[in-house]
Amino acid sequence: MRGGTTSTTTVATMPKAETKQIGLPNGAVFLVLLSPIVMPVIVLVVLSVSLCGTGSEYCTADLVNFRALASKDTEPATLKVGTWLDELVGAVEVDGEDSEKGGTEAKKTEEEGEKEGNTEGEHEVQGEGGEESEGEGGGESEGEGEGEAEGEGEGEGEGEGEGEGEGEEEEFTPVDLDAACMLLGGVFFVVMLFRLVNHDDEDIRRYAWRVTSNTISIFMAVLFYQGNGQVLKNLLEEKIGKSLMVVVQFLHCFLYVIALNAFISYGSGLWGSKHHREADIFSETWLWDDSMTISYEEAVPDQKSVRAVKRLDAAKLDSKTTKERIQQLEAAKKSVAVDQFGMEVPVVKKKKEEDRVKRRNKCWGILFAHLAGFATIAAGGEMQNSGIFRTHPLLAFIPVIITTFIMMGVFRIMWGILEKVTKAYMIDREKTEKREEIAKDFIVEAENDIFCLAISFNTVQVVRFAVTGFLPNAEGEEGPGFAEESLDWEHIYILWGIGVGFMLVSVVVARIRAALESKGEKTGEEASFNTKRALDVLLVSTAMCFAWCTLWGARWGWEIHPLFGISMETMDGRILLALVLSGISLLGIFVLDYIDDTSTSEAAEKSVSAAIDAISVLVGFSWEHCFDGAVMIIAKKSPTNTMTTKFVMGVGIFLLLASPWRRFILKRAIQLDEISKARKAKEKDEATPPAAAMAAPAVAAK
Repeated sequence: MRGGTTSTTTVATMPKAETKQIGLPNGAVFLVLLSPIVMPVIVLVVLSVSLCGTGSEYCTADLVNFRALASKDTEPATLKVGTWLDELVGAVEVDGEDSEKGGTEAKKTEEEGEKEGNTEGEHEVQGEGGEESEGEGGGESEGEGEGEAEGEGEGEGEGEGEGEGEGEEEEFTPVDLDAACMLLGGVFFVVMLFRLVNHDDEDIRRYAWRVTSNTISIFMAVLFYQGNGQVLKNLLEEKIGKSLMVVVQFLHCFLYVIALNAFISYGSGLWGSKHHREADIFSETWLWDDSMTISYEEAVPDQKSVRAVKRLDAAKLDSKTTKERIQQLEAAKKSVAVDQFGMEVPVVKKKKEEDRVKRRNKCWGILFAHLAGFATIAAGGEMQNSGIFRTHPLLAFIPVIITTFIMMGVFRIMWGILEKVTKAYMIDREKTEKREEIAKDFIVEAENDIFCLAISFNTVQVVRFAVTGFLPNAEGEEGPGFAEESLDWEHIYILWGIGVGFMLVSVVVARIRAALESKGEKTGEEASFNTKRALDVLLVSTAMCFAWCTLWGARWGWEIHPLFGISMETMDGRILLALVLSGISLLGIFVLDYIDDTSTSEAAEKSVSAAIDAISVLVGFSWEHCFDGAVMIIAKKSPTNTMTTKFVMGVGIFLLLASPWRRFILKRAIQLDEISKARKAKEKDEATPPAAAMAAPAVAAK
């Protein structure tokens, strides 16, 4: 019984075991001192490390090397996990074992003492009572000894059983600790995200929604593309070889470009059934404007119940009403209406169908642009890793140029097809031109995204080749243990320095772009559409190059010196890296907001917008690394159907998330962007002197 009690007491006082005290690294302290907003992220990182760093055989068996999983010939590498919590757990286990051993030894000592006492009694009886007494005493002694032994055996068994049972209830496995970390981390993350998307600062709120929307779109597109791409690679690469796989990847990209143009042109009403093309999407309708009701942005059932409509009807019946008053009432955009419960609810006049068309075009434009961009990256990466291109960084940059010109040709062909389709299905010229303008705006935006993704990623591939002397594969991976064995911090600093250089180039391009627009407003001679588009692509591409350099540099640094000893090859390491980069990006958002608030130049506005896109790439692909690992772990649970499982998961997640993302997250991001543009346009108009505003058309006429 004593042994069981001692073991229970030791487990209950587990926190009192001797452990090594460690402090936060200097980088973490620096982040904490920088801003109290990032403190929950730092606390989450430390908590995750202290809980998830528990390591040994169980972790090694469960959190395997991801690259080894993907390779059939390589066995999983041994994980590098934290040691200080191992010492804590080990100390507690030793404490418990020592206590149990002490209790067992005490019991053995008591049993030996009792046996010795019985033996002495037996000798005394033998000396005094002769043979008869000896037999009686011996019998009594044996009987007592057997009874005591049985009693002690039962007591010992009960004590050990109770002690072990109580001790097992207090013990946790590394999986339990990971689950606890996920629970606490999930709560912190959701609350912080909720705080950001409802921030008091309008720009912070807009940036948060934009980054969240882009991150989710990247997540969906990556999973969908990887499922399809893996199927193509496994089915065709061994049969046709790597050289022809470049052609297959381009064909894969063309398929997404065709789908992009088909979805956007159909959604805009350029082709389809006659009823679909004749639908009026430009008329204004009164909508409920109370975001707390379920009917938010739904059409008011009785349009004449709106107070502004009633006043307009009354004014038209009154002969004394002036035309200016009627025009003023017709221009009203906000009013109130009585709902079904007799409550006055705010309403707003909007082009509901046009907004719906734009939101859907934006949705499909982003998703298919990401998919086509990933396919273009794969095609360029395969080309870089084939033939003479892989022998020198300058030669490896040639596929970037070739890929860009090929995509330009594809886009040119699609524009020609779109124009022919538009003419063939034209009904009303004026409405068709408006629909065509909507479609072309979103198609151009999507094509620019494809250019930026492909150019930035493959350019950074060349940069990494020049820095390390080793060209990564089409997916950006160098191979297991490459950074740890071949790189040092000097390589990381060089890569980050080049990334900063890309960002400076982005700022310069933004100033050039703003100067062209300013010159066009003053002289009336605007730059050509292609010039503006080339500058826009260069602006965002260089900003994305900064994001890619930051991401790969952070991965190299983590592989060389794992934070808290947690390897990059584990799920815990991937999540912690994503959390660290997300925290740094959060600080970047506040810095960009400060720049946007203090600067009124258009160049600063464009630079901030490009930087937000870069942050979206940084955060999105850092979490994509986690998503990819999660899907791989689940898919590998079915060794015979890994490819099928990955494909089904990618398509299923894409279909499940597309509608909620479009209806709630993307919709909110679009609304905040439109509100910001409208307010800035109004401020610009108010800041323009009347004389200058009147002189501008005259100068343009000359």
